[in-house]
Amino acid sequence: MRAIELEVLVSGEASGPLLKLRESISFWGGLDPASGKIIDVQHPDEGQCIRDTILLLPGIRGSTAAPGALLECIHAGCGPSALILAESDPTPMVAVLVAQHIGLKAFPVYSLRHAGDMNSFKSGRQVVIRDGWLS
Repeated sequence: MRAIELEVLVSGEASGPLLKLRESISFWGGLDPASGKIIDVQHPDEGQCIRDTILLLPGIRGSTAAPGALLECIHAGCGPSALILAESDPTPMVAVLVAQHIGLKAFPVYSLRHAGDMNSFKSGRQVVIRDGWLS
């Protein structure tokens, strides 16, 4: 896998197994914040757990309640190690910035500079994010 430059939305470094979701997700109603598991029965990745992964999302669905649901997940210690979006979205940034503000362990958030780079990844591979680069 070649290194891919990311746009930094909330800075930080991370490593772990990559979890690439096949479809967009709603954090509110699609994710169990107490476990980090995807509970949306219509989502193709139902049952997967985002905890301690480098979570790669094609997009986010949902309402203004989504940051609160993600914040609950962070509070429970079930959030990802990092979040990478195919396209920039303020939803996870709000949750992460609030988490940082109230002293919770948050995670970095990035977006792909080129949405087509999403096709370069497969779930399960160990990846590292450092200095805005994913390798």
